[in-house]
Amino acid sequence: MYLCARLASCSGESHAQAGFHGRDIVIRALSETGFVADARFDMEPGAIVRLRLPGAGNVLARIREDANEFLSAEFVNPLGPARLRMVLGMGGSANRAV
Repeated sequence: MYLCARLASCSGESHAQAGFHGRDIVIRALSETGFVADARFDMEPGAIVRLRLPGAGNVLARIREDANEFLSAEFVNPLGPARLRMVLGMGGSANRAV
């Protein structure tokens, strides 16, 4: 799976570097508890970030690891199954009775 998203720092000096709207990232793996993404910039482990996911809005995450242009993060509050399905394009009208 590849999913484009926006990532912005919520604290520290990296916030000024990331800018108000954040930076583009490509998510390689997404679960209810976190994500792994390609990122061509450094993030300090432990930093809190705001991730804007298409279909599900903004979520807060804590960077676990940043190595070799990959970063992994854990959501501060896990995504519920319904919200995860919205990100993957499986929510909405497909689940409603007609």
